[in-house]
Amino acid sequence: AFDTAGNYYVTDTGNCAIRKVVGSTVSTLAGTNPTSVGVCGYTNAQGGLARFQSPKGLVLDVFGNVYVADSGNCAIRKVSSTGSVTTFAGSETAGNCGFADGLGTQARFNNPQGITIDALGNLYVTDTGNCAIRKISSSGAVTTIAGSSPGSIT
Repeated sequence: AFDTAGNYYVTDTGNCAIRKVVGSTVSTLAGTNPTSVGVCGYTNAQGGLARFQSPKGLVLDVFGNVYVADSGNCAIRKVSSTGSVTTFAGSETAGNCGFADGLGTQARFNNPQGITIDALGNLYVTDTGNCAIRKISSSGAVTTIAGSSPGSIT
């Protein structure tokens, strides 16, 4: 994903990190630092102290915040422009996957992968393990807009 200055951001899935590329310079915005390659987990913290587990998709909002589909942790994480990582939606406990609509950390995901944003700041997530498309409002309310809860017949 690109920011307004033309810098781009990528998920470094294997190293559990979010990278920022400015020109030809790559830096770690959040997650594993290059000196501690492959240190994965689930920690909300600043920059290199934060931990992700198999981050997949990411998107930026108009304020420069990066939203990450943290697939292995079944959560949507928010990385501020300064690298501060918090859980925006989904469980704050590693591996606490499931299916539930709700506000912020009350919601549950299962293997979220793709993520995009609309002009109003709503996020849309492919919740792969639940075979659903989920919407997260800018206030953090998670609803299911396509697909169904596990075990139901559509």
